[in-house]
Amino acid sequence: MLEKLIKGRYLTFSYPVPKITYELGAFVTQPTVALTIDQSVHEKLQVPKWDSKGDDFVREGPQNQQKLVSQKQRVSSVSAGENADKAHRNFQWLRYYGGAVNQVTFDNLDVLSGDFSGCWMVVYKKEGIEYVGHVGTVDSADNIRSVKAKEAWNKFAENNQRDVLRGFSPAKAWPIKPKKIDGDGVARIWGLVTKSELVSIFLYRQDKDWNRFRIADWKVVDPSFVPQLYQI
Repeated sequence: MLEKLIKGRYLTFSYPVPKITYELGAFVTQPTVALTIDQSVHEKLQVPKWDSKGDDFVREGPQNQQKLVSQKQRVSSVSAGENADKAHRNFQWLRYYGGAVNQVTFDNLDVLSGDFSGCWMVVYKKEGIEYVGHVGTVDSADNIRSVKAKEAWNKFAENNQRDVLRGFSPAKAWPIKPKKIDGDGVARIWGLVTKSELVSIFLYRQDKDWNRFRIADWKVVDPSFVPQLYQI
């Protein structure tokens, strides 16, 4: 999948939301949600006109006075299901739920998850089955959801050290954020796990369409020292 995450490209993607009931501190196995990145197309995007001053974008006036300009960009959409002929476009989505260790089985599909602000993404085995997990902490370390998610992971990792394989914190890859451009809104960070790589992806959700993201940059990240994963 990584080769289809082209820097500067726009991605139309509505986060899948599996219907799951769970308890705080649980390992929550999510169903496989197989997706594919479709062939990109050219679109004329309507973006607001901004004034650039250094690294910042400053509005010239009230929102209703902003002019829209057309920019031709390449856009890819995400569709349900797998592309049988182009496996490199396929992946599965791991949904974030705060207070739990969210997990999916790790078979033939790369695993994409988000959003990340401080959570860890980990690869491990339970009862011989390999999983990718998203440890669902929230913004405050003292929040009960953060406490329960970390307690669940740390207890498992300490008691099953040989089954903890690799992991990373996608947000830590971005001490400096990629620059915004016209039309960019709130920043988002996703994590991608493939059979050989861990990747942190920095995107900007678009102001005019919250289901559209611009891939600002991505980095292949070195896995954390495994013993560090026993107590995150």
